[in-house]
Amino acid sequence: MKKISFVLIALLALVAFTGCPTAHDDYDYATVPDLFIVGAPNYNGDNVFTKMTPAAGTTTQTYEFTYATAMSANWVSPADGIAFVITDGDGSWTKLFCDVALTLGGGYATSGADTNNNATVAGLTAGTAYVITIDYSAKPYKAKIDAK
Repeated sequence: MKKISFVLIALLALVAFTGCPTAHDDYDYATVPDLFIVGAPNYNGDNVFTKMTPAAGTTTQTYEFTYATAMSANWVSPADGIAFVITDGDGSWTKLFCDVALTLGGGYATSGADTNNNATVAGLTAGTAYVITIDYSAKPYKAKIDAK
């Protein structure tokens, strides 16, 4: 009986120590930040912080809008464009992307350092849908805008 108990305890110990991995190489530890856009594209008389949409399996988030010429009247926007910033929370003014002029269809641009300035883009067409994409893989963040 002692031998059976000893063998049983040894088997339980073997299963306990060999059945649990010590590393989870297939687990993605990256944290997806909450990013919010605020500015001319979503201004309604008040500053509206809109959460951006994470793109699965990437380090990007997007915001889609349809440009209307009335948007240019807000946030010191260009006559045919918009001004905006990306922040770290709803109601937060901690700017993660700002101080740069994006070029429509021009690829990623890196955020500037002066948090007193907005990001801008000109050359938009009324009634056209656009997508702003933020790449948060490294700081400073990068962004681009493309027609949808």
